[in-house]
Amino acid sequence: MSKFKDALKKSFEIIKLNRETIKEVMEDKEAFLPALVIVGIGGIPLGIWSIFRGYFIGIIIAPVALVAISFVATGIVFVIAYLLGGKGRYISLYKVLGYAYIICWTSIIPYIGWIPSLWLLVVLVVALQVVMGLSKRRAIIAGAILFCSWLIFFLVLMIIGIAAKKFTDITKRHVDVTEKYMSETERVPEMPVSVEENMGEEPFKIINKLPEDFPDDIPVYKGAKLASTMAIGDGKSLNLTTDASFEEVKKYYKEELKKRGWETTVMEAEGYITIAAYKVKDERGLTVAISGGTSVGGAAIMIIYKD
Repeated sequence: MSKFKDALKKSFEIIKLNRETIKEVMEDKEAFLPALVIVGIGGIPLGIWSIFRGYFIGIIIAPVALVAISFVATGIVFVIAYLLGGKGRYISLYKVLGYAYIICWTSIIPYIGWIPSLWLLVVLVVALQVVMGLSKRRAIIAGAILFCSWLIFFLVLMIIGIAAKKFTDITKRHVDVTEKYMSETERVPEMPVSVEENMGEEPFKIINKLPEDFPDDIPVYKGAKLASTMAIGDGKSLNLTTDASFEEVKKYYKEELKKRGWETTVMEAEGYITIAAYKVKDERGLTVAISGGTSVGGAAIMIIYKD
């Protein structure tokens, strides 16, 4: 315990930029273990914060992860210093920076606890001069390279996080609209067992012409022949046939739906394709089913939509 207390005293001397203490620690063969402990303790605040978020295992994982990251970070610094002409040992640099990490214990303070950690950059510059033998100018360059690298890394992570959240929100909205549309269109009235049992009722009707109120933003393949339209409650289906090939019709609807502002999800098999299209803003959806290889050749098209 007395050795660890001595290590803590040296840690404070190092963050005060005491060059003699830095030399003493870098040459001390027993300084490696205290350096690991100091870094590991620095991960405890992260573990505590993870507990508040419900990740109780974080109190164990955070210190271990931070130690692992410290090895990588020191390695990066060592390589940069080496490329700038530094001469020293990796383990010596790790011990000094590990002791200096005591300043990061302040991260337990909410919101502002990370600010003192910026002093590590100053400690790093001095450590590179003492341990790696770099000039002050080259040590500053090495520190600047490291800082910029980490800054870019965290900015990339932030951008990825924002993009992932936005993608998740958009996907959720699309799923909600699709589920709502499908739940409504799937409520098809039961077919009557016989005409007598449903006399006077009209669960569905077949119309052999394009509805007068057919939406302008739903594309109809040019030259296609109307086979029938079926009204089921407030939902409608449009059945078309065309002499055009399956591939031509498929390409047309894939492109035309997007041009008219529909967002699409495609499910495709050989000779058959279903396109679920939706407009999130308008809370509208439709389904286009295309099949090829009909008995008369060409392709058959079914469009299901809701008024």
